[in-house]
Amino acid sequence: MKIVLTGFMGTGKTSVGRELGRRLGYPFIDTDNLIEKREGMPVSLIFKEKGEDYFRQLECETVAAVSEEDKVVIATGGGVIKNKINVHNLRRRGIIIWLKADPEIIIKRVMLEGGKRPLLEVEEPLNEIKRLLAEREALYMQADVSINTNYITPGEAADEIAEMLGLNLETVRVQLKERSYEILIGAKTLQRLGLRLKEFRPSKIAIVSNKTTFPLYKDAVLNSMTEHGLTPEVFLIPDGEEYKDLLWASYLYGELLNKRFDRDSLLVALGGGVVGDLTGFVASTYMRGIKYVQAPTTLLAQVDSSVGGKTGVNHELGKNMIGTFYQPSLVLIDTDTLKTLPQREFSAGMAEIIKYGVIADRRLTKRSKTEKSGSSSPNPSARSGLKTGLRGK
Repeated sequence: MKIVLTGFMGTGKTSVGRELGRRLGYPFIDTDNLIEKREGMPVSLIFKEKGEDYFRQLECETVAAVSEEDKVVIATGGGVIKNKINVHNLRRRGIIIWLKADPEIIIKRVMLEGGKRPLLEVEEPLNEIKRLLAEREALYMQADVSINTNYITPGEAADEIAEMLGLNLETVRVQLKERSYEILIGAKTLQRLGLRLKEFRPSKIAIVSNKTTFPLYKDAVLNSMTEHGLTPEVFLIPDGEEYKDLLWASYLYGELLNKRFDRDSLLVALGGGVVGDLTGFVASTYMRGIKYVQAPTTLLAQVDSSVGGKTGVNHELGKNMIGTFYQPSLVLIDTDTLKTLPQREFSAGMAEIIKYGVIADRRLTKRSKTEKSGSSSPNPSARSGLKTGLRGK
């Protein structure tokens, strides 16, 4: 995922971008700086000697090039958003964040920087700022989310962006040749689901869940999506291993076809292993493969079936006899979902974690023994087991 900062001059794109890149360990790219290096002169001189049209063409070419990058922070020029081609390129596997500030704040910042901005070389720069802001407001609203930088530092703005995107959570990066993806682990990740789904720019979204799980998390998931302009379809299956079969896969195929889902659509698996396996299998075979996101709600699914790409359905002659290896595009593990988990389900997940520790990570069993002797509460052990179990796998 790339993070794109847009907004008017003086809103902090460069300072916030540098700070955000430093905190995340992402390279920082400033499109104006790239253009200045290419031309060997500052933007103000490019405007003066070669004209705005020439500059906008350079800007478009530069944006197209940097849009191919992944895991970067990009600060764009204030006028980038005016070009639809630029917006299209920046949206691909990226989140666009609009940095906003009041005109009076903007002019103070610009003057402190020296005030050499081509578009403000007029008699009344404050009025020009107000005019340009009014002219561009509808364009800036194409961004996925906005932050007001009036009275916050670049560091505080960077913290806010990381919080919104869940980048401050425990993250495990799965690096595979066919598809790499992130596993986000933490509390309230379901509340970040809507914004994180926007990076995939799906034509349609469907949530696949069951009649037991969906009511528990319906509000958090749907509110998150509605907040970011997403309107998902919801397909519910019965709760139970016996429903992970070709009959219910066929039901989902039919619903997707009836709702005209295409190859740019996306599925979200919200539930335990049955929901995750079935959704992944359908995603891997519908239209010869569409994207899907895992949002596992049981401990066993969080440490096992939601990662690794194993999908499948049962047959009357055997369990998981029909399936594919198909990686998700993202896994969001919300540890708050464990609060509603029955003890039997929690124990099943812990048994899987212990198995991983025995196989691949002695530190897990040693740490569990230490914590057991020091505390009667299972929660610390559960948290460390979840993270270590994922790494061990």
